[in-house]
Amino acid sequence: AGVDLARDGDYTAAIEALEPVVDVEFPGRSVLPNSFIHGAHALAFSYMHTGADAKAERLLATESRECSGLRAGGRLRDSFDLHRCAQTELLLGNVEQALAGLEKAIEAGWREYYLHERDPLWASVASHPRYRALMAKVKADVDRQRAEVRRIDASERFIEKLDAAIAAKAAREE
Repeated sequence: AGVDLARDGDYTAAIEALEPVVDVEFPGRSVLPNSFIHGAHALAFSYMHTGADAKAERLLATESRECSGLRAGGRLRDSFDLHRCAQTELLLGNVEQALAGLEKAIEAGWREYYLHERDPLWASVASHPRYRALMAKVKADVDRQRAEVRRIDASERFIEKLDAAIAAKAAREE
């Protein structure tokens, strides 16, 4: 709920909801279920919008150190962590580093462009040409994948086969 409150601009309520669940010393552990925004980022974003800049800076500095540790240890490879670290850079105001990190996340398989379209955490770069190009690249790939799945479904009649298998199983169980 705290992440949604932050996205909706209710920063004070977001802080109240997120402070008890975000570990300021280990923000990487603050991945909230059913949320695409990292809990620590939502909290830092809320702090930034309520004048608690020192708290935001402390949280983002810790997050940045975690990202540096992953990078130094050769463990910064999966799209979720690459995106998380790119978003950390963005919140720190390092736009070029954020976009470079987002590009690496995309190369590693990040495809959640549709979430970014209205994501307030990325609003500051929404019109940046490099960001727009990255989002267009991801959208084109998602569209390509969708077309491929539809083609395969149509040619192999997957839905019909699935429905028949479910019906056959149900008949056996009767």
